Amino acid sequence: MKSTQDYFTALAPKSAHAAGEVFELKKDLLNRYLRPEDVVLEAGCGNGDFLKIIQSKVKQGIGMDENKAMLDDAKKRCGGDDFILGDITDLSQIPLRGIDAIVSYSTLYYLQDRKKFFLSARHILKPGGLIICDVLNAYSVLRPYVQLRFRVTQYFNDVPKLKRWLERNGFEVLEEFKADMSKLKGHWFRSILVLKVTRKGGEYDRKRGDKQNRLNKVL
Repeated sequence: MKSTQDYFTALAPKSAHAAGEVFELKKDLLNRYLRPEDVVLEAGCGNGDFLKIIQSKVKQGIGMDENKAMLDDAKKRCGGDDFILGDITDLSQIPLRGIDAIVSYSTLYYLQDRKKFFLSARHILKPGGLIICDVLNAYSVLRPYVQLRFRVTQYFNDVPKLKRWLERNGFEVLEEFKADMSKLKGHWFRSILVLKVTRKGGEYDRKRGDKQNRLNKVL
């Protein structure tokens, strides 16, 4: 198995533009939920396919990725200076409650600690802020195939269990779309979730109180 960093560094020069039914569904969710006045973070922006769409719809679209090669590709495709090189499970460099929505497509299943991402994201989102993301179904018959095909570790979720955890930790699940893979129609391979922040934590906010203006130059 390759490390996630090595996998995406090798992928960056030959990464293609996204396409297909799942791509169209994801794009439709951006059309439905993002507003012209929003500041949106794409966590795991990759080569910038979705970031380019996001930037065309909102006041400000910020791309964040921990892989420099992918982020450099996104900068070429999207232009501008609104990019952050960093770990999306630690969003402490972003001002508290400065973000209206976070989009994270085809990213979370490369993270061993997805819960850490959600908790970190919750604290930078404005009250009522959104997360639009996708996770892989742990009970998919394609799970062994995916691990062999891509040769990089991907983490699957018991999605009903994840949804219950999210609801206990400050999120409301507004929508869930069960998507298949093009080679096996009708099979539930991934869930695309739309989440809304319903409450904030206290201890995390206090610890980060001195970091609220760190990214004024970006935001």
